Amino acid sequence: MPGPPRDPPSPPFELELESMRPPAPARSASAGRPKAPAPASVGEDDEPDDALSGIDLAMDDAPPRDAAASKRAPTTGPSALDDDDARDTAGFGLEVDERAPAVEKPAAGASPRLLSAARTLGSSAAVGQTPGAGPSVDELEVSALAAFGPPPSTTAATVSYAVRTFVRMRQLEKELAREQEAFGRHHRYLQQRMAGIVDAVRQMAPPEGAEGLELVLRPIDEAEQVVSMRSIDLDAAKQAYASGAGKLEELERSRARDREGVLAERKKAQVLFEDATAQRAGNRAALTRVERDLTGVHKAAAAAAGASEFATPEHARRITELEADRARLTAAVAGHEGSVANAKRAVDLVEGKLRQLDRAGKGLDSERRHLDRAATTTQRARVTEVEHAQFLKLDAYEAALRRLVLEHGAVVGADRAAEFAELDRARSVAERELEKLRRATTAYDVDSFRRGAALGIGALVAFLVALVFVLSR
Repeated sequence: MPGPPRDPPSPPFELELESMRPPAPARSASAGRPKAPAPASVGEDDEPDDALSGIDLAMDDAPPRDAAASKRAPTTGPSALDDDDARDTAGFGLEVDERAPAVEKPAAGASPRLLSAARTLGSSAAVGQTPGAGPSVDELEVSALAAFGPPPSTTAATVSYAVRTFVRMRQLEKELAREQEAFGRHHRYLQQRMAGIVDAVRQMAPPEGAEGLELVLRPIDEAEQVVSMRSIDLDAAKQAYASGAGKLEELERSRARDREGVLAERKKAQVLFEDATAQRAGNRAALTRVERDLTGVHKAAAAAAGASEFATPEHARRITELEADRARLTAAVAGHEGSVANAKRAVDLVEGKLRQLDRAGKGLDSERRHLDRAATTTQRARVTEVEHAQFLKLDAYEAALRRLVLEHGAVVGADRAAEFAELDRARSVAERELEKLRRATTAYDVDSFRRGAALGIGALVAFLVALVFVLSR
């Protein structure tokens, strides 16, 4: 599609929103450019700003725009001005009147070149159109671009027509999406160049007799104020998230320190438990050996005594020693049972502390996820508000430049007026090409397409039923 370059330079006043830019919404091509996103509302931040209490919010009384000025295209990039008509200024305190005064009344003393530019501005945006209508396009050009072909003359031919139409529609829709994106970048580039012209005029000292110049430029000051306020709201949302995340991170660091201490305590308790268990096991083994030895000595003493009822002195002394050892080891084993039980309770207590800290960690993770989700929602809403305000700012620049050219041509100058006329004409050409492509996506015979689709689906169903019947026999 013809048009200026698709990757224009970045504007001098474009906002840097890479950190929280929301995904670009689906764009409609119904009027050459989609609608801008309405300011999102989140929480308590949606109350009207006191600083704007004196700004006129009544847009219902604003005069209608011309057709070219009533369109805006989708854009891409870190600070893309997503959708929506810039006329929706509710909550932003702007009243942008883009209706150009009568072209027949340019500033007195204007040069012939300036008069020619003014006439161009008054005609290029709405040639052959009614107010509020889309760009005027040639229906023959639309049909040639669509390339759906003539409607079929027979019912049987509607099936192939429906298939061709479906495939071509998908191709045109993909092309339309690409062209909309390109048009968005191009349109933003054009408006940024218009804004540069206005900024150059604003930096000039107003000449004598330029009454009303401040009134023309006032919407730009108001729009810049709104952009600044919305940017402050976005920064506040980011700071609130950073503060909440910082607190959670401090709690997590404290929990990690506590956990390290509990892990050290658990290690110590496990060492004590293992020592008590080892000592108990050693005493049990010794007690087993003593009891085995005592049994052996009793058998030996009985064999040595023979018919006598008394053991020999040597066996008696050995039996006495082993019985004493057995009593001592039995008491030791009983004592170690208590030590092992105490050490086990200490280990269980430390394990309980560790589980509690782990649950606290999961709770902090849940809070962090909740904070991230809430911050994402809030910051997306703030980004949308900033982008919407930036959109209105660009719109205010364009409206102000149009009025400057028509009402204060001597201030703008013939060169700047001619540049604006060329930019406006380039935008109108691109809008007509986009509208032509949009209409091409629906420039087919609907009745033939529906009949062909119904016949094709019916034939497919009948074939499947017949196939199932044959296979089931």
